[in-house]
Amino acid sequence: MARTTPFLSCDWGTTSFRLRWVNGVDLSVIREVRNGDGVRGVHGWLSDAGSAADSAARRAAFAGVLVDGIRKLGEVPSGTPVVISGMASSTVGWKELPYGRTPCGLDGTGLHVEAIDSVDAGGPTFPVWMVSGLTTGAEILRGEETELLGVMALPELHQARQGSLVVLPGTHAKHIRVAAGAVVDFRTYMTGEMLEVLSTQSLLKVSVAWPPPTLGEGPDSEDNRVALREGVTLVGECGLARALFQVRVRSVLRGVDSGRNAWFLAGLLMGAEVLDLLRWDSGLPIVLAGASHFSESYRAVLEVLGAEGRLNVVPPDRLRHATVRSHALILERLGL
Repeated sequence: MARTTPFLSCDWGTTSFRLRWVNGVDLSVIREVRNGDGVRGVHGWLSDAGSAADSAARRAAFAGVLVDGIRKLGEVPSGTPVVISGMASSTVGWKELPYGRTPCGLDGTGLHVEAIDSVDAGGPTFPVWMVSGLTTGAEILRGEETELLGVMALPELHQARQGSLVVLPGTHAKHIRVAAGAVVDFRTYMTGEMLEVLSTQSLLKVSVAWPPPTLGEGPDSEDNRVALREGVTLVGECGLARALFQVRVRSVLRGVDSGRNAWFLAGLLMGAEVLDLLRWDSGLPIVLAGASHFSESYRAVLEVLGAEGRLNVVPPDRLRHATVRSHALILERLGL
C-alpha cells in the first residue's frame, strides 16, 4: 500500500515524550516536539491529586499532554491519525492494553493495536491509535517492539529478518530472536540499571566514577578499553557475584583509578549479558541497534569473546526514525 497520508508518531516513554509530525510519502519528519512529560510524571500528577484510579481523569491528563504537543507542532490538519507506542499503554499510562503475543510478524502482524480515543485540540480533532507491548508468556517488553520493527524494516537488514539476534542496549537491554520474518523470543537484561545502582548506591561507589568517562576519547581511552576487556574476561572465568568484589580489590590493593574501574565494572556486567547471548545461540548473526557509545562498548565485549565477526552494527543515524517507520507500517496494516 502506498503511503500518502501524513501522521503523528508518538513515542511516550517512562520519562520522556516525543511527538513527530511525519510526511506520509517519504517518512521525513516535518516537525518534532520532545519534553520530559513521560508517563511516570503524568501518573505522579494524578497520584498527587488522588485520581490515579479514575479512568476519566487519566484520559484527560494524558490527552492534555498530547494536545499541548500537537499545538506546538503548528497547523496540523484535523483528522491526522496519531500512533502512540511505549509506556502509555501500561498500568500507569493512558489506558492499559493487553500485550501482543509472540510470534509477531515484523510487519506488525501480532501486535495489539487499539483505537482508544479522539482528542480535541480546540477545533481540530485527531484519532488516536495505541500500540501495546509483546509477551512470550515468560518475558515482556513495551515500546521496544515498535523500535525493533522500524530497525528491521531497513533494507540492509533484509537478510537478517530470516534469522538473527537483535540487541537493543539500554537501561534494560533486550535481546530479541528473529526468525522467518517474525519476533519469536526475547530476553531482558537489567545491565544499565545495575551499573548505575552499583556505581551510586553500593559498596563499590567509592571505587568507581559515575557516570563512567567516555570509552573512546581522552588520554585514558586505551586504559579504559583494557579495563573493560579485563572485566569481560574475569566474569567469564569466575561468574558475576565473585567478580564484582574485585572492583573494590582493584581500588584498595592496586590503586586503580575510579574511571578505569568504572569500565572494569561495565565489563563485568556487559560480559555477563553477552555471554548469555552467546549461550543462547552460537551461530546466528547479531544485529546491534543502539547509540554510538553502546555500539563501541558492545563491539569491544564481543571481540574479547571471539564473536565480533557475527556483529552487524546499525549506524545511529539509521536508527533515528525507527519508531516512525514502525508506526507507518502499523498504519498501512490498518488501512489508514
